[in-house]
Amino acid sequence: MDKILIRDLKIFAYHGVLSREKENGQYFFFDIDAFVDISEAGKSDKVEDTVDYALMVDCITKIFTARKYDLIERAAHAVAEGLFENFEKIFA
Repeated sequence: MDKILIRDLKIFAYHGVLSREKENGQYFFFDIDAFVDISEAGKSDKVEDTVDYALMVDCITKIFTARKYDLIERAAHAVAEGLFENFEKIFA
């Protein structure tokens, strides 16, 4: 099993239980471990045989900023769901 790691991804968003958190926003930091099988990409040298981490970053950012969540747990769950839906090569 292989992993694609994204570390210290910084995203500004408007999540939180307090109204000031939703009004002022704040930075959130992500560390993502995406489990993938990169054996084919190791042989082919083709990005389509792996998971493009730049597209993952775009996906994470889009999902995380699409709406305001009260709980960071719910926001993180939405990101995880989105990654599984958009990248079939990522597995749990």
